[in-house]
Amino acid sequence: DNLLKEGDTYAVSRLEGETYGRAICIVYPFDSNVSINESLVKEGYGFLWEKYLEGNKIDNNLIKFEQEAKDNKRGLWSIDENISNCFFDKK
Repeated sequence: DNLLKEGDTYAVSRLEGETYGRAICIVYPFDSNVSINESLVKEGYGFLWEKYLEGNKIDNNLIKFEQEAKDNKRGLWSIDENISNCFFDKK
């Protein structure tokens, strides 16, 4: 099931604290209270960058959802290596 659908409308909230010129955002479909970000983290296809949590209004449940995805080896967490090392150091 696609999280983003052509023709649908979304609300985008840009977060503060990004220093490399990228837009770090929370994306909500207008017909849902569940963000695309939350869905990705729950399914194990997104993970949190803790430095962007500070000073931003982010649902603290995302931390819980990420841990549940790790514990249940969903999505990227099903890979047998430390997935956070595949990208950048999260700390």
